Amino acid sequence: MSPASNIKITPYIALLSPLPPLRGGISKFSRYLAGYLQRYTHVDVYNYKKLYPDLLFPGTSQFERNLSQNQSVQLVLPYNPLNWKPSARHIGRSRTDVFVFSSWHPFIIPSTLIILNALKRQNPELITAGIFHNVRPHEYFPFGEALTRKLLRRTDLPVVLSSQTQKEAEELLPGKPPVSLFHPVYERPSPNTDRDAIRERYGAGPEDFIFLFYGLIRDYKGLDIFF
Repeated sequence: MSPASNIKITPYIALLSPLPPLRGGISKFSRYLAGYLQRYTHVDVYNYKKLYPDLLFPGTSQFERNLSQNQSVQLVLPYNPLNWKPSARHIGRSRTDVFVFSSWHPFIIPSTLIILNALKRQNPELITAGIFHNVRPHEYFPFGEALTRKLLRRTDLPVVLSSQTQKEAEELLPGKPPVSLFHPVYERPSPNTDRDAIRERYGAGPEDFIFLFYGLIRDYKGLDIFF
């Protein structure tokens, strides 16, 4: 019997993921995910206090300006091992049937594993579901594949969002294919300003080619090559 067949029709879910006011695409993704899940069932939403020490963060701030925390509990510090077991105890106090987490970089995996294992010890019937936004990191990380393989093995329902991450997951852990879904297209309201007015605002002519870049700028994204 698959883990999915053990999930109740309306399970109680604990979601751990980056969320606003933390910056980044995964934070935005998780905000939508939490909102949609809450339409159908009870969801306790847990956020990270920070993702990285300030010294290691490549940008100016890990947080969006003037953005609320989206009713999540800011709980986990993935770079502070003393924080992990207390975080697991806090999550474990809730009535939880399914623990859903995001995984995107090996740096986060040790804290995720400690929390996941602690929750499993508290409730052996708990179903764990991981959304693997990345399986292999874009840049080298020591023991990255070993950490990811271990997390995949400990996850009852690993979920990927592209054919590339599906292939990488199957290479790392043959015999346990992930659930392959797709990355949603967010529904956003169209701007009230028309196309020509927007171009004029940014000093572009009607025939100028405009390149739109979404997300945080990282070396591996090749923006310097484009320009």
